[in-house]
Amino acid sequence: MIQRDGYTAGDKLPTEAELVELLGVGRNTVREALRILMSRNIVTIRQGSGTFISDKNGVSDDPLGFAMIEDRRKLDPPIAALAAQNATGEDIRQLENILLGLEEQMILREDYADKDSQFHAQIANCSHNLVMTNLVPVITDGVRVFAGAVQETEYEQ
Repeated sequence: MIQRDGYTAGDKLPTEAELVELLGVGRNTVREALRILMSRNIVTIRQGSGTFISDKNGVSDDPLGFAMIEDRRKLDPPIAALAAQNATGEDIRQLENILLGLEEQMILREDYADKDSQFHAQIANCSHNLVMTNLVPVITDGVRVFAGAVQETEYEQ
């Protein structure tokens, strides 16, 4: 129904009672289906407001398991190697600008999470690999999950 009717991020779904009527199933079936859709980040349920299509497009918060990786330095080399092989001069200039901003925020001990995500996303973009480009949002979110899970901040590293 979500696909057929063209629901997109932020759209409100019918109420449980309406879904029971529309789909011709029992209330428990609707509730279980909504729980499954919520667990897969397809919908969000806001108590008192309703059920809405998630902006996460069904992507897990950490689908690549970054939170379970102890050494972040193991994540970057393969992507960086691909980026080094395929990056254009403009790609590298953009990467350098992001890196300078990231280093400045780190020196000032400011929150650098957004700039760090931009840096990793640009490395992926430099690869000019369609799979990497499509994974940029997943990687960016995964890096945020990882950064929140490490014991030692990059300031100390």
